[in-house]
Amino acid sequence: MDESDRTYSEVVSMGELLIDFIAAETCDDLAEADTFLRKPGGAPANVACGLARLGRRAAFVGMVGDDAFGRYLKSVLDAEGVDTRSLAFTHDQPTTLAFVALNAQGVPTFSFCRHPGADLSLKASDIDPTVFDGARVLHFGSLSLVLKPAYDATRHCLQTAKERRMFVSYDPNYRPALWRNARSAREIMLEPLPFVDLLKVSDDELKLLSGESDIEAGCAAIAQRGPKSIVVTRGGEGMRGWNDGVIIDAPGIPVEVVDTTGCGDASMAGIIAWLLEAGLPLSKDFRIPNDTFEAALAFANQCAAHAATTHGAIPSLPYRRDVG
Repeated sequence: MDESDRTYSEVVSMGELLIDFIAAETCDDLAEADTFLRKPGGAPANVACGLARLGRRAAFVGMVGDDAFGRYLKSVLDAEGVDTRSLAFTHDQPTTLAFVALNAQGVPTFSFCRHPGADLSLKASDIDPTVFDGARVLHFGSLSLVLKPAYDATRHCLQTAKERRMFVSYDPNYRPALWRNARSAREIMLEPLPFVDLLKVSDDELKLLSGESDIEAGCAAIAQRGPKSIVVTRGGEGMRGWNDGVIIDAPGIPVEVVDTTGCGDASMAGIIAWLLEAGLPLSKDFRIPNDTFEAALAFANQCAAHAATTHGAIPSLPYRRDVG
């Protein structure tokens, strides 16, 4: 690695950073919970931390409240080795909170304190432009598209990535409670696809976005809007990849599931880390070779399986030594 590149991040991850309060008791409904565990989270922040733990240089772009929770979250990212030069603070909104119930299978349900919340207060002018210097990948989610000014900040990051010919990955991460309705969510979540090279969705999100129940048909429909590579997560069954028309299956890895919160983010970090580790010339419109894509999905399954065995999102993410 060239010494001049050491201060640069390989990946810029943009979006929400928040506190997950996870019910200590197994329950189907948050009304049944008495005790909660404080865990740092937020999908794009999880990905940034996941990349750092896997040995890659990652930066986070977002906003938290100028409060105890916001300062705690910055300390977590700093401790993980994530570049926080573009993590902004606001006095006007509190740090966003999410309360999480886990059922017997470790599957979460969420309730958010976000009206609108600090993460949605991020403006384009809050973003340090130097955070993009030397970066090859932009990763983002859809929750920063729910409301302005964060919507405009997200579009600013996408335009910057386009101008710099960066490879773009996108995880829509649909949370129904945060949108007016499914129709408006779908419309807004589809907007960024012309900028996107790699899309990760659950099977339910694929159906929402494409209108197709069949995975292959859904991927083909989505690919017409931009992404050349699509990853469909299917819980314990693993993943199905669509790579410019080629279908690749990656079976899941059986583990004792404690909490599936953050598993998708662990897999997203795994895919990006593997592509960087492979030394690919990632840039806008780059087509991932099929064998590399298959290996990336297998590695991502290991990352997701590891994350499922521990409570919380960031705390459960694997280090490079934990996964093959």
